[in-house]
Amino acid sequence: MPDNSEDESSLSSESSSSRDSSPALEKKKKNKSSTNTKKKSKKKDDKNNKEKKRGDESKKKDKGKEMNKSKSATPKKTKIDSDLEDGITDVKPKNPDGSPWKNPLKFWTNKPKQLNEIGAKCIMKPTKGTDIFCRTKDSLTDNANFYWHKYDGDFNVVVKIKGDLNAPYDKAGIMLRQDERNWCLSGLEYFGGRLCLSTCITRGITDWSLSPLADEAAARENGVWIAIKRQEGRIACFYSSDLTEWVQTRMGPFEVDDTLKVGIACTCPTGEPYKVVFERYSILAME
Repeated sequence: MPDNSEDESSLSSESSSSRDSSPALEKKKKNKSSTNTKKKSKKKDDKNNKEKKRGDESKKKDKGKEMNKSKSATPKKTKIDSDLEDGITDVKPKNPDGSPWKNPLKFWTNKPKQLNEIGAKCIMKPTKGTDIFCRTKDSLTDNANFYWHKYDGDFNVVVKIKGDLNAPYDKAGIMLRQDERNWCLSGLEYFGGRLCLSTCITRGITDWSLSPLADEAAARENGVWIAIKRQEGRIACFYSSDLTEWVQTRMGPFEVDDTLKVGIACTCPTGEPYKVVFERYSILAME
């Protein structure tokens, strides 16, 4: 029989060597596997952290947007000059005929900086240096504070006016206007040291008329109702203290365009801005 002792010994040695090296290899594999697992875990953690960070940033941005939106949606409270208030204001104001009041005025020409619209009242201080008057064909002043809307045909327009007019040519009233050379302004005016009823009809040049108030103290405290009736190419102007008795102060031709700018106006040509209250402006078509 061949002697296999050497081969067996060799095999035994190799086998033994192989067995001896197995734990080391296993350990290396385990370490490698552990390292890979740690790397994967770290990558996963980094990814999660990045996603979390992005999520937090996104939340912050959304929160910021919501806050900005909330701020923009919240109207800013404008501080009103206490001098631009006028006692108790009706929550549901009505027109002189008893119908619910709704403001028809829409546009401003030379809007004053000191202004407060509350309920049916428009309280303002006219801009200093404003006036409206045509002395001659070449002399024209036309920068009154004018709050208006457009109206067609014949109508009757009414408003209550109360003001602290106290300097020459301070004016507050109802204005009917086609352009700078064709207009009418009827209301209150301070002239000659007292408060007067005033009407200016302008057709190229201003025709101006004045009449004293019967009770200036009562007019200053309670106000005066002013009305203009436009009918068939002429106008008639009136005033009243109680909406019951009306006194006509002026009538004259006023042949202008069918569509006019109609509204309230005031001026302050020589003195300091004063408080004036326009209340329950209304307009009705003539039948």
